[in-house]
Amino acid sequence: MLLKVTTINSDNGLPNEQVHAIDQDNFGRLWLASPTGLSRYNGSLIKIFDQTNAMECIGLRTVRVSPDGIVWIGTDRGIEAINIDGTKKKWKNFPEWSFGIAESILIAGTTIWAGTSFGLLKINDDTDKNELQLLLKEDFGLVRCIIQKDETNLLVASAKYGLLEYNETGWRHFNTIDLPRGDSITCMALTNNHNVLVGTTKGLFLLDNSGKLIEHFTLPNDNNKVTALSVSGNEWWVGIGHSLLLVTKKDKGIQVIEKINIAFDSIENRTV
Repeated sequence: MLLKVTTINSDNGLPNEQVHAIDQDNFGRLWLASPTGLSRYNGSLIKIFDQTNAMECIGLRTVRVSPDGIVWIGTDRGIEAINIDGTKKKWKNFPEWSFGIAESILIAGTTIWAGTSFGLLKINDDTDKNELQLLLKEDFGLVRCIIQKDETNLLVASAKYGLLEYNETGWRHFNTIDLPRGDSITCMALTNNHNVLVGTTKGLFLLDNSGKLIEHFTLPNDNNKVTALSVSGNEWWVGIGHSLLLVTKKDKGIQVIEKINIAFDSIENRTV
């Protein structure tokens, strides 16, 4: 397979060479969160959103675009949002923020789950009242990533307790093996057959739906920190060490289909 690799950096208009997270809107445009602002890329042009037009804090951790066209941004000082046209989203009432960094965001209808320095938040976006309502807070320590496991359960990477399966009636330790510490989990994704990919500083773990280990994948003689995961059918894109891998699961284990060596220090965005 011959893959075309296009590099987008400050030469093309990005405000920073480092990208922490990427999401795509319904128009196919990419939204990129960096340490110095938010960028929107339409395939040819880059539009920057920062303190001059739409942002209050430009130290960005993550970005998620909701189906209704709201761009939610996790920053060093909390949560912000802009409309899909780039105008700042404003509410009459906004919860006082005392939770440190907003490291991760998961959108489920009008519910916004936020992973912060001090735990997991559930926030309701009440469009009728034009306000954000803080519904609950779970003291999980730093929550680096959150994914939807099924209709009722989340998977939460907690620095305090490790990998958790969570719903509003309680939580349990999801993994039945000793994964690296919760703060060493870097990213997660669900496969098409509902297994769970867990990226860590010590490689990629594939777990089944109950948390049992299927396989632990590493690269020989390389930095095995997994920094990005994306599922495409039965294949997975994995940013690991200094490489971008296209892999799949076969009878003999996880197999590398394609490997792209990256000239930069590492791939640093957690969602691709």
